[in-house]
Amino acid sequence: VGENQRSSTGGELLVVGAFDTTFQNSQITYCSVGKWDGKALSKLGEGLCNSALSKGMKITSAALAGPHDVYVAGSFSTRVWNGDKFVKIFNIAHYNAADQVWLPLGVGQLTCSWCIVTVFALAFDSKKRQLHVAGKFNAIDGRNVPAGLAIYDLNHGRLLAHPGGGVSMKNIAEDGVGTALQIDEDAGILYVMGSFERLTATRQLCAGMAAYEIGKMRW
Repeated sequence: VGENQRSSTGGELLVVGAFDTTFQNSQITYCSVGKWDGKALSKLGEGLCNSALSKGMKITSAALAGPHDVYVAGSFSTRVWNGDKFVKIFNIAHYNAADQVWLPLGVGQLTCSWCIVTVFALAFDSKKRQLHVAGKFNAIDGRNVPAGLAIYDLNHGRLLAHPGGGVSMKNIAEDGVGTALQIDEDAGILYVMGSFERLTATRQLCAGMAAYEIGKMRW
């Protein structure tokens, strides 16, 4: 199990990781995400995948985005029923509790020219309604972006390059990886941790930890 988040409704705990069931003879497939009410684990909606895909699911992070919306991310691809048709989801999934359906992001898909895409962390900014994304990637829809960081704008339903740029190694041509995020909304600061030595926007040396001022758009 990788991470958990406390739900804003009903005091439930969201559990994510790499698991498909809770015991050997269970008929329930969780697809690496479940809801714990203090007594039992249950599926979120109809589940994020079917049993044939469950062994490939690895979810590393979850973020609450209001009372009815949950985002989970990791390294996976799946296909779900959105109420009208089957849709594909890659690495980041959105669960709408009001409609009890799993959905892909509106526009945009993380890609990588040299690696298997993995999202390691999510952090939601409720004031700007933006989801910060950190992980191993260097492109969106095949178009290069600064590595390791991206942002999903809920207002426009679009995945974008991060306004603060990305992260790299000392040689700026070598991509860095974002592995953890923490947001302080009162201070307006996003803390970024990972395997990196430089910030691509400023080329400033920064070994593995940096603070981004969201309102001033500066490190």
